[in-house]
Amino acid sequence: MSLFKTGNIRDGKEQFESLDLLRFIASMMIILFHAHSIALKDSLSHGEQFFPAPIWWYSCIELFFTMSGFLMIHMSRNLYGSARGVKIFAVRRGIRTPPLYWIYTILITAIFLIKPSLSAEGPIDLRTFLCSIFFYPNIGDPVIAIGWTLNYEIFFYCIFGASIFLPFSKGWKFAVAMLIGIVTLGQIFGPHPNPWGVWTDFLMLDFVIGILVAVAFHRGLSFGNVGTGLSFCIGILLILCYRWVGNYGLFRVATMGVGMGCIIAAATLREKPISFGKYGPIITLLSQQTYTMYLCHILVLKCVQLVYFRFFWGFWANLGYIILGTIITLLVAKVLYEAIEKPLAATLRRQVKRLGLI
Repeated sequence: MSLFKTGNIRDGKEQFESLDLLRFIASMMIILFHAHSIALKDSLSHGEQFFPAPIWWYSCIELFFTMSGFLMIHMSRNLYGSARGVKIFAVRRGIRTPPLYWIYTILITAIFLIKPSLSAEGPIDLRTFLCSIFFYPNIGDPVIAIGWTLNYEIFFYCIFGASIFLPFSKGWKFAVAMLIGIVTLGQIFGPHPNPWGVWTDFLMLDFVIGILVAVAFHRGLSFGNVGTGLSFCIGILLILCYRWVGNYGLFRVATMGVGMGCIIAAATLREKPISFGKYGPIITLLSQQTYTMYLCHILVLKCVQLVYFRFFWGFWANLGYIILGTIITLLVAKVLYEAIEKPLAATLRRQVKRLGLI
């Protein structure tokens, strides 16, 4: 039984329920990670012990970044080689990422000005606000603390967008070479303060891993059942190895980054995409809400914290906070998705079509 085989070049129209599931899992991991951080801090403040965060909760960033590298190639495969393709890519990313982030940044800034104690980074100043709005890596975290990941994403989009001017066979290589080159130069001449500290960080290489998996997919590479299982198991083992090597730049990419690349390969490099049957639409719906979950979860968790820990404390109470905080975050995210993100996305799509931008 072969591990993999090559077939016809794929056209890029495939939909991946498996990636929808992975996106939702990544969002859940990041919520659980921050809920655990709050519970752990409360435990330490009372001189108590609490269990460490599982390694899987740390790996959500690698999963997001490698998946982003894969999806940018997959969704943009037919845009390469033209200035119009660059414009379409820019418009698609422009209406997807910044508008909702700006709305939440403005709202949360207002909340922090009214209730400064909710901000873990202290009072919000004009520099922090402007750096957040323009995705410019500042000394401290953005207004939305987890927004630091978008500083990486937007820089990646800029490099990737430039690669679309070229034919696909050269464009993806240009993007890979630029990302590796920038990180390499940063390590040779660094360490650098921000923004270059972010733009040359080893985490940028996670996008490269996703790109390489997507190129393999579009060239027709497919795993058999044995190859799929082997790729998944190797991915899990590499992620577990992170516990032994620690957070040492390139070693993190070589363990969690490559590990997540193997898992994404197992989820996508198949002759027939993985299907979850009647549960597929549910998974897709949950996946569509992950951006709102990402943007609102820290504030929701902190609001729950303010009330919860006035009445409960101790190990089991902290464990209960993680569970309750996660459930409340999912419910709030569902409401906010329906009230803000969904109508905003529909309005923006109508406007760009009316203007003939895509």
